[in-house]
Amino acid sequence: MDWVYVRLPFETPLREAIHRLKYDNKRYLASELAAIAAPALEPATAIDAVVAVPLHPAREAVRGYNQSDLIARALGKLLDRPVTPELLRRQRVTPPQTSLARADRLQNVRGAFAAAPAARGLRVLLVDDVLTTGATIDACARALRRARAQWVGALVVAHQPAEPRADP
Repeated sequence: MDWVYVRLPFETPLREAIHRLKYDNKRYLASELAAIAAPALEPATAIDAVVAVPLHPAREAVRGYNQSDLIARALGKLLDRPVTPELLRRQRVTPPQTSLARADRLQNVRGAFAAAPAARGLRVLLVDDVLTTGATIDACARALRRARAQWVGALVVAHQPAEPRADP
């Protein structure tokens, strides 16, 4: 991963908006979340392709859509950049990351993504809704770099702060 921009902490009311998009089929919120996230990008960032973190096709079929893809499409319009979901795919089903500890998250997504040869030489912007450990976007970036993308950056709407650690 060459860089990551995160717009805001994952707190209410942003948390509620993301949950409503993700779990309540409030797809119109994708445009609002893209507008919130877009200012985090440097204006001069040269992007060839906008790509959402993909869901496995089986999970997307159950939900009916990929919330990160909706945000990526709205962001592509704002930036006047092509959205190219065909560059990255999830090649195996993984348990949801939300229920896993950090080490388990890293293992869970290892090898879960594959990039198309068309990523070669491109400057790719990955888009996701929430960043916790970074395991998912890192796994996506690794797949794109294996396909020889020139660089891979990420724009994430919100960051879930790590749980406070108790002193030993």
